[in-house]
Amino acid sequence: MKIYITFMFLLISVFCYAQELNIFKSKTSHKIFSTDFLEVGVKINSDETCCNYIHFEGTLTSFSKDSLAFNFFTSVINQKLNSSLNTFNLAYLNDNSNKIIAKDDILYIADYKSEKSKKTRENLSILGGIIMIGGLVTSLNALIFADNNKSDLLLAGGIQFGTGFAMGLGFNKSKKRFKAVDDPWKFE
Repeated sequence: MKIYITFMFLLISVFCYAQELNIFKSKTSHKIFSTDFLEVGVKINSDETCCNYIHFEGTLTSFSKDSLAFNFFTSVINQKLNSSLNTFNLAYLNDNSNKIIAKDDILYIADYKSEKSKKTRENLSILGGIIMIGGLVTSLNALIFADNNKSDLLLAGGIQFGTGFAMGLGFNKSKKRFKAVDDPWKFE
């Protein structure tokens, strides 16, 4: 019986291992696991302008000291040409093969537990914006049309606006930026 339990723990420890990538900045560190769903921005050329990058979505498969390997499901290029932002879908890059990217070329990473978690956060953030607009409309209605209970409607509009604002900010995932910020994230 002891042999079976030992063998079972050995199998569990071998197959339940997940790689983790550590990133840090001045006083904060963060772990990115190979099971996380990632949004990755990669610079296109040497100039670090705001709009010339490729946006990938997928999972981390492996990493070395100077590069990361990803399995991307979505690839979109954003490029500013002649003062207009152009977006192109790069469907030919979504072939489920590993893409190796140098750590120096990564502009930002946003990590989620899964693709469903990312979509849920986006939808709740949009819902927060809608509730915030509803609060503004309620307050405007109270200021223009209300006679008797103006203060109650203004209070309700303020509560709606505050709730929507909190939802919009609370569910919006911040990106960990590696370039063009005062305190950039770095890879360990």
